[in-house]
Parts: sequence; C-alpha cells; structure tokens
Amino acid sequence: MFLQPMSWSEPREGDLNPLTQTDLVQALEQQINVGFPPGLALDLVLNELVVRAAMATRARSAALALKRGDEMVCRAATGEHAPDLGIPLNTRDGLSGACLSTHQSQLCLDTETDSRVDAAASRRLGIRSMLVVPVLEGDELVGVLEVFATDPAEFVDSDQNLLEIFARDVTRIRRAAFELEQRPLPAVPPPQVLQPVSTGPVLPFQKTQAPYEIWSLILGGLAILLAVGLTACATSEEARCQRSGGVWKGTFCEQQGN
Repeated sequence: MFLQPMSWSEPREGDLNPLTQTDLVQALEQQINVGFPPGLALDLVLNELVVRAAMATRARSAALALKRGDEMVCRAATGEHAPDLGIPLNTRDGLSGACLSTHQSQLCLDTETDSRVDAAASRRLGIRSMLVVPVLEGDELVGVLEVFATDPAEFVDSDQNLLEIFARDVTRIRRAAFELEQRPLPAVPPPQVLQPVSTGPVLPFQKTQAPYEIWSLILGGLAILLAVGLTACATSEEARCQRSGGVWKGTFCEQQGN
C-alpha cells in the first residue's frame, strides 16, 4: 500500500526530498474512499510520513508524538530505537521537554556531552544524536517529530529544515482527516421496484399459475365432460330398453321371454 523502508546504506535520491513524493493528503483521501475508517487511514498515512522523514534525514529511527489530553503519546514510529506506539512522552525534561516548552526545534549533536539529554538512557538505547521539531497548529503545539541516529553529529541544518517540512505536513494531514471525517455520507439511491410484465389491472387475489396447474385444470375439465357424456349415453340406452319391454342390467338390455 505504502512504500517500505529501504536499506539505510542505499537511500534513493528521490526519497531525500519530500516534495517529490506522493502527496499524503491525497493518499489519506484514497484510503478513506476505498473503505478504511478515518482513524485507521490517518494512522497509516502518519506512519508513512514518519518512514519518509527517517529516510530523508538518514536517521536510524523516527517517531511522531501527538497530544492526547494532558499527555503527548507516540502515534507513529519506525526503526529499532524509536519508542513503542501508545507510550507517553517525557515532557518534563530532555530534548522533547525543551521543544515543548520553547516551541522551537532542538538539535543534539552528541548525547554524551549535551546536558539537556540523559546520557545513560541514551547509551542504553544506542542513540548518540537526535533532532526534535515541534508540530504546531497556529500557536498551539500539538506534537513533536523526532529522528534518532547511532552516530554523533549525524544531523545538520538541512535535516532540520526537512524535518520541519514534515512537521507542517502532519498539521495539514490532521486537518484534512478532520474535514474528510465531517463530510456527509454519499446519498444512497432508493431501491428499484420491479414492474409487472402485464399491463392490465392487478387484483389483490391474482397470482401467477405454474404451467402444470393450468394443465391440471384442462385435464380435469375434460374428465368432467367425458363423465357427463357417458352418463347421458347410458341414460338414453336405458330408456330405449324400457320402451322395448326389456330390463336394463346396467350395461346391457335383457329382453323378457328370451
């Protein structure tokens, strides 16, 4: 459905520029149009954005955290050094906390020497450099987008510019998702009513008879006519027998005195 992460040692040239790739708002609308629930379609598109952000900045891992109530929760992630989905972000201190408090991008060249970063925790995770940018809706900070590397000084100013483009795309995608979810459902056409073949008046008690029913009626009528004819014939023979002085025996006439 979406592009899969490639080998970090062989990035494609087009992946380094987010402006050359398929627009993710269009991808979101396509997902919803083919039947995906809006929430699931949004998760798929945000995950694709995070994958692209990691590729564009040559990061080993990346994560997107969005505001949910009073917490900042990981919504999309890629790479082995990224936090798990649904994990609340530490907003009190660290590089993420500094980004949230200042609404400014934060770059750490070396986690071993940067006082804003927990060096021991970064060492356990295998992270040596990171970049965090805010996701803004107007003046409100609604999330942070982060990339991580295993080597020091992995990120430069151009990486920060790229990541800020991706952060603005997050805002644009969220707004589009809200608008798509609010749009009215397409009108469902009324069911078609089958018209009868006959053009004559249809009475409530009328029903279509099967062919075998029709033949049964015809044969039954013929049997009645045949029975009536035989009865009339027998009556005529009996009357003739009585006029000739004979005795009618049901099927033949017996003459007296023979």
